Amino acid sequence: MNKVVNIKEDICGRRSVVRLEDYAMDLYVVFADGELNILPPLDMHFVEFAKMIQQFFEKDSEFIPDMEKFFGEKINSISFEFNGIGLNITPENSFWYDIVEQFLYTKETAWYGNGFVVTLDKNSALQFKNETARANWIKAAEKQSFDIIDLARRWAKIMQFHLREGEKLEDIVDMAYQQANLTGDSSTGTIEGLATNMLVQCWKYGDELKKICIAKRRRAS
Repeated sequence: MNKVVNIKEDICGRRSVVRLEDYAMDLYVVFADGELNILPPLDMHFVEFAKMIQQFFEKDSEFIPDMEKFFGEKINSISFEFNGIGLNITPENSFWYDIVEQFLYTKETAWYGNGFVVTLDKNSALQFKNETARANWIKAAEKQSFDIIDLARRWAKIMQFHLREGEKLEDIVDMAYQQANLTGDSSTGTIEGLATNMLVQCWKYGDELKKICIAKRRRAS
């Protein structure tokens, strides 16, 4: 599994090119201080990439032993950035693909942990409608509580992540809100309304979010 066919230095000499038997593509990697950084292939889906990384840590995989032999040092972790999210995978958390796969295909039972949400928030940018909306967000942030600002920002970034994965906004709004609510406070009706209002006014997909919320209220009435 994941047999390394060839490893070579690329033309610039600053990274290595790895060819795997199971994948018809080259992986570009950089090794330093026990960390192997991998550049995700542009045409590879997030779930497929997650599966590949997890397989690298499995006992029957030859990838890490072969890479350690090539670089002459022990590999402690594999790092990468995917869709603006920086992650560092070790043998202890290498099962993350199972969580990702379950979440993407059985949303009713799976969940991204708070650590993933915090990482996503830290390493991705909030998308605004325009520069005026960005300025309005900054002004509103000066008046609102940190809880509302943080919730609205995390909520939007989680939705952005799933939109990049090809999901529809109406399918992820409620789930993304629950994940953004890291405190798990069930009495957040007012806070949710304030966070929604901020996103409707400033967020890139605010107009679509507004339509979804209006349709949701009509169904509930």
